[in-house]
Amino acid sequence: MSDPSVHEVSGVSTLRRHDHHDHHGHHHGNDHDRDAADARTARFGALPDRVAFEDMVQEQPALPANQAVDSYDADGLNARFSCLAVDLGL
Repeated sequence: MSDPSVHEVSGVSTLRRHDHHDHHGHHHGNDHDRDAADARTARFGALPDRVAFEDMVQEQPALPANQAVDSYDADGLNARFSCLAVDLGL
């Protein structure tokens, strides 16, 4: 049996009772579980509403129009991508 609350005796399935008494003689079981669930709901409330994927994503172009073509600067590239051999005249 996959359900731990079901107990099979002589081929007959019966439900196990998870009720028990604590050391003070108080009864615990389904009422205790229900009280715990009510306490969690009172403390934490409900889950927040889901946010749609479309509301979490903002699309924008990687580069503004023609910036990749218009921003070519040979002198700027020379400063960033210099070669020591060329600088030494080798």
